Amino acid sequence: MEIQVRMRKRVATLTSNVLSPFLVILAVILLLSFQSTTSILEALKWTLILIVLSILPVFLVIVYLVHNDRLEGLFINVRKQRTKIYLLAGVCSGVGCVILPYLGAPKMLVAAFVAGLSASVIFMAINLI
Repeated sequence: MEIQVRMRKRVATLTSNVLSPFLVILAVILLLSFQSTTSILEALKWTLILIVLSILPVFLVIVYLVHNDRLEGLFINVRKQRTKIYLLAGVCSGVGCVILPYLGAPKMLVAAFVAGLSASVIFMAINLI
């Protein structure tokens, strides 16, 4: 019986790690960057820009908050603690929606940031209910 419980916890932990929002967003950024550009160098440029605009700020704030004991952990299991992170993700997405067209980003990448902004607003609203 205890072996089954440990196995379920391992599977749950593995699933959480593999489907972490940071990894999923990174995969989407890579796929869209390579799909919407004609060269590897161009795709890598947009990948780096998108990471700096989306993943990096949120990840750094989460690490800072965890380090200062203001969040329980990287996965933010406490519902009340998620609201600020959703707000930050929404701000990052909004900034990206403004900056990317100015930088001449492919429309698909701008659309991904619009989708990210929409998702942040929806998730924050659900989280508040």
